Amino acid sequence: MVKVVIIGAGPCGLTAAIALKKRNVDVVVLEKMPSWKADASAGTSMGLELNGMRAFWEIDHKIADQLREASTAIKGTKMMNAVNGQIVHQERYHATTDCPRQVRRSILMDILQKRAKELSIDIEYNTNIKAVNLPLLYTTEKVIHADAMLCCDGHFGGAKRLVMSDTLPEYSGYVCWRMVLQTMPELDTKLFLLPEEECIDTAAGVFKPTTDGNVAVDVIAKMDWGKYPADFSRTPEIARKSLLEKVRSWPKNLRSVIAGTDPQQIIERGVFHRPPSKPWGSYTMTSLGDSAHPFLPNLDQNWAQSMLDILTLSRTFEPTRIVESFRNYERIRKPLIQYEQNHGLSLKWRLSSWVHHFTSKEGNEKMKYLAAAECGSKL
Repeated sequence: MVKVVIIGAGPCGLTAAIALKKRNVDVVVLEKMPSWKADASAGTSMGLELNGMRAFWEIDHKIADQLREASTAIKGTKMMNAVNGQIVHQERYHATTDCPRQVRRSILMDILQKRAKELSIDIEYNTNIKAVNLPLLYTTEKVIHADAMLCCDGHFGGAKRLVMSDTLPEYSGYVCWRMVLQTMPELDTKLFLLPEEECIDTAAGVFKPTTDGNVAVDVIAKMDWGKYPADFSRTPEIARKSLLEKVRSWPKNLRSVIAGTDPQQIIERGVFHRPPSKPWGSYTMTSLGDSAHPFLPNLDQNWAQSMLDILTLSRTFEPTRIVESFRNYERIRKPLIQYEQNHGLSLKWRLSSWVHHFTSKEGNEKMKYLAAAECGSKL
């Protein structure tokens, strides 16, 4: 039986393991963390866009149904001017079965962990990859023989760099602060708070309802920091001070809930993207999700695109033709990822761009294209 090693035990890595295991592929998942709960993002919330939910259902009906039950439906969209608080566009979705959803990352991970256990998937924590010379992987403890390797360890994952050069993503010029608020009135729509011009002096924000009546918040601002290092970090107090400076022009009620948030609950990270023209893999190694194509979070497509990567790979994977299968997967996915990235880059975080996106025929056609092409017959 063919053995595939998957690097990273996050949502992407575990879902990939489940998809391949159901196709009778022997998989082992390697994770450098001592537990998924040790990840700083474990308490954050994740957007589940409709195309990702469709792909997730195709991968495993059972856990897709569990995720739908455990997540919160986003019943509409509102767009607000970040300075004067004026609502400039709003719409309600017709059916909660056909709308994006939001879930705490910890809930999703719990669902995936239980399913992996049911399928007897081996997950090895506290495992660091030191060298790769496929079919051999060298960890700090042992040598692992594998026929193929999937990198699902994020945009700064180290395993891929042991095989290929030029794998680092590019700093986009934006910084994102993420948090989950428990002190804000219940929200059932996605609220975009957008400046009239590029978010340099005034940040953009996205407020999304999540489980337990909480509200997940992403705040995005332009930060000209040159080459943002992978290990860049600031103390929680300094990070919140910078955040408050960027939201100083927001309406008082929204600014105050940000100001009242515990600095320890705010995650500050640079936003990266990586042109899909760069290689995703080599020989019997390929990448999925952020490891292959991190991009701007403005369309909330990170999880969805990872699921579509996994669905495509599981459909194209042939154990006797691994190299051809991986290159075929990359050939199918790259044009769609490029389309998605270009769409996100064109929107940026300007109010006028987003109003046009939601109200114009062009914007609607783009979203229809993505939904049809990614989950339809092109796979």
